[in-house]
Amino acid sequence: MKILNYKLILPLFVAVALTGCVGEDLSEHHIDNKVYVSSGKVCDDLLIKKGVTELSREIEVKTALPAEQDIEVTFDAVPMLCIDYNLIYDDNATVLDPECYEIPQKTTLVKAGAITGDKVVVNFKNLDKLDATRRYVLPVAVTNITNIDLLESSRNVYFVFKGGSLIDVVAGISNIYFEVKWTNPNLVRRIDVITVEALVYSDDWTGGRKDDSLNSLFGVEGHFLVRLGDAGREPNDLQVVTPATSESSFPPNNVAPVVPVGVWTHIAIVYNTYTHKRIYYQNGKKVYEDDKADTPVNLISNTIYGNEHKCFVGRSWDDNRWFAGCVSELRVWTVERKADELMKYAYELNTEVSDTNGLLCYWKFNEGTGKIVRDYSENGCNLEAEKGSPVWTPVALPQKKEK
Repeated sequence: MKILNYKLILPLFVAVALTGCVGEDLSEHHIDNKVYVSSGKVCDDLLIKKGVTELSREIEVKTALPAEQDIEVTFDAVPMLCIDYNLIYDDNATVLDPECYEIPQKTTLVKAGAITGDKVVVNFKNLDKLDATRRYVLPVAVTNITNIDLLESSRNVYFVFKGGSLIDVVAGISNIYFEVKWTNPNLVRRIDVITVEALVYSDDWTGGRKDDSLNSLFGVEGHFLVRLGDAGREPNDLQVVTPATSESSFPPNNVAPVVPVGVWTHIAIVYNTYTHKRIYYQNGKKVYEDDKADTPVNLISNTIYGNEHKCFVGRSWDDNRWFAGCVSELRVWTVERKADELMKYAYELNTEVSDTNGLLCYWKFNEGTGKIVRDYSENGCNLEAEKGSPVWTPVALPQKKEK
């Protein structure tokens, strides 16, 4: 009976306690307003790369509640905090030299009634003087603040530089596509020699599709189209549709090695009406060749038959023939690129110093954000994604070989 009584008393006690909480005046609770750095404590996406001499990053501060009066927050570089950074994050970074950075406006103002002010910009320069085999850090800290307390744990910000890969981000283009809108159609009405090359990757070349696992990479349906898969083919078995009068498509089914799953692969197609050669390269190695190239390529969108005959990246006959994977370094040439050239520049082509004769378009797919993909050739055929945006995915290519 005593146990029963305790069971009865306990709910009554809880009910009274809860009633007391509900009836309490919440305005009596006081939260101290503080300012804090909201843009992150460690910025480690700064890469030392050939040709990149300048970068910028921003620092943002916020208050927990609207400011009761104007607040000034001042930042400055504090090189001696490099020691703290290395201890905290178990790093061996060297402090960044003063000639490699500047903070033009060090103070930001959070006006009364606001919770944030203008961002403080940190400009990095002379980055070509950095050693890509080393790591560097620039510690920046709040050095002065007015009319409010600082959340001490957010006082310091560390900007970390490290050697970058040739390719740091790629585009996942599943379920989307890009229409190629030629800035100078005369360049593509009659192409006697064409090379198409790209780095491609997929974890599943079917993309979850059961009946039509066809992956369109580039071209015009029924005219010239680089794709993987078709009726009776594996979805990663490359096929090129060409205007050749005899056996328009190549290579034949099950002749060339398929594009592997889960491995970055460089593919390249050559179609040369002068030599009559049609060649398929995989990672710079010739895996198929015939002599049936006899009719020039026309990449002008043919709208007589409707939308399906435009020139696309990631689409052909219909919306279901999208490319189930990631793409990088997609280039189209009006000259034949040889095996050594394909491999030498597979991961990067510096258009300022390399021979770009015949480069029709060059889409790196390295923007990292948005729907626009820039054309790095002189023709300026930028792409804009339709049906969605690319899935921008961080990578480190080429992949380092295991020792």
